[in-house]
Amino acid sequence: DTILAVAGPQLSTTVVSTSCSGASGRITMNLSGGTSPFEYSINGGSTYQSSNVFNNLSAGTYTLSVRDANSCISTGVAIVTTSYPQITDSTTRAGCNTFTGTITAIGTGGTSPYQYSINGVNYRSGNVFRNLQAGTYTLYIRDTAGCINSVSPVVVANASGLSISGTAQISSCAANTGSISL
Repeated sequence: DTILAVAGPQLSTTVVSTSCSGASGRITMNLSGGTSPFEYSINGGSTYQSSNVFNNLSAGTYTLSVRDANSCISTGVAIVTTSYPQITDSTTRAGCNTFTGTITAIGTGGTSPYQYSINGVNYRSGNVFRNLQAGTYTLYIRDTAGCINSVSPVVVANASGLSISGTAQISSCAANTGSISL
């Protein structure tokens, strides 16, 4: 008699994060080896299905199992995270007592396209805020799924204005001979 040793399935995964607005995550189990047909589980083998794709998942940790026709089982863990949009900024200085500063928002992550705001109320698709006075702002991003994130403080600084330099002459111990020149 000849006995053949057939390797069980080798599991790898592709995970798509869920949106902050609901269960939209996805786990796809990819296999090599094993004997088809395969069955797939994301609850540690309590229940199996014939599809290797699991949709509409909430954020969390999933215990994966794949079982082949010879009842060989391969296991793994997949973590579905929540994807929030991220925001960074760059600024230009405002002139002294003028409205000439700018904030440029750069969005990533989440679900594009993005909208931006500097007050958390009025959002727009444009990512450059112009005609700003020097000051501190909070910059907001909202993605298509309605997920909101912010960065603060965003500082629009004053442009270089007047500069003052001076020299001081120290007075002697007993006399009032010190002076400051500007």
